[in-house]
Amino acid sequence: KKRSAAAAAKARERKMGALTAAIGSNRQGAKPPSSLTSDPKLFRAASKLSNKKLVRNALCHVCLAGAANKANLDDALTALDAVAPDVATVFVILFRENTSPHKYRALYALVSGDGGVDDADARLVKIHGAGGPGSVGLDGVDSTMKYDSGTREFKPLATSGRLTPLTAAVTLVSRK
Repeated sequence: KKRSAAAAAKARERKMGALTAAIGSNRQGAKPPSSLTSDPKLFRAASKLSNKKLVRNALCHVCLAGAANKANLDDALTALDAVAPDVATVFVILFRENTSPHKYRALYALVSGDGGVDDADARLVKIHGAGGPGSVGLDGVDSTMKYDSGTREFKPLATSGRLTPLTAAVTLVSRK
C-alpha cells in the first residue's frame, strides 16, 4: 500500500520533531526521552573492528587461489567462519618468509584475555593449516604485512610487534 504524500510528510515531521526535541534537551543537559534511546533504528552499539573479510579475500585471490587449492581453500574458509566474533576478530595468515612469493602455512586467530588486541596475554591460535606451531605469543611474531585488495599483494607494515585489524599476514621468528 502506498501512503499519501500528506501522511508521509506528517510521519516525517513527527520523527524530525522527536529528534530535534532530543537534541535540544541534550544541549540543556537533560537526558533524551527513553523512546528515543531504546529505538534500535536510532542507536546502534559500536562493534569491534574485524579483518575477516580482508583475510577471506587474501585467501581466495592470492594464497589459495586456483583449482588445485580448492579443497584446502574450502577448509580454510570453513575454519574462518567457525570462529565466533566474541572469541576473535583479528585473523592472520602465516607465511614462511617475508619475501614474495609468499607460501601459505596456516591461518591463525588472535585470542586475548579481555578482547583487546594490545593485551599482554594475547596469543595466536592456529585454526587451519599444516605448518606452524599450534599456538604462539605475540613476541614470536617477526614481521607483519597488510593485504592490498586493489593490487592483490601483501605489503610490509612498520608495526612488527602489534597486530591490528589492518594486519593480514605474519611471519614468525626463526628457531635457530
